[in-house]
Amino acid sequence: RALFDLRSEQVQGLEQRLALLLAREAPRIHALRAWVSVHLPLSRTRLDACKTANAIKTALRADVEAMRHDKASRLRETEASWKSERHHLWEVSTGAGRSSE
Repeated sequence: RALFDLRSEQVQGLEQRLALLLAREAPRIHALRAWVSVHLPLSRTRLDACKTANAIKTALRADVEAMRHDKASRLRETEASWKSERHHLWEVSTGAGRSSE
């Protein structure tokens, strides 16, 4: 019985401390909830704007990379064409030099 009474007193003491803490912290919790309810939509709006901006940047980077790839491809084709033309002209000039001898 003495142990039961001791435990009951301890539980009552804990309940009283909890009630005091809740009474002291309740205004903070309400203020925090109010702040969150105001700022959550703003934060979501800002997040959506950031996601949209990021998607635009990603698309732009992909376009730039595609243009670089296309440019490099055209440059390789042009270089191959110039080498072929130069080789052809070299053959023509070598042939003309031999025929003039």
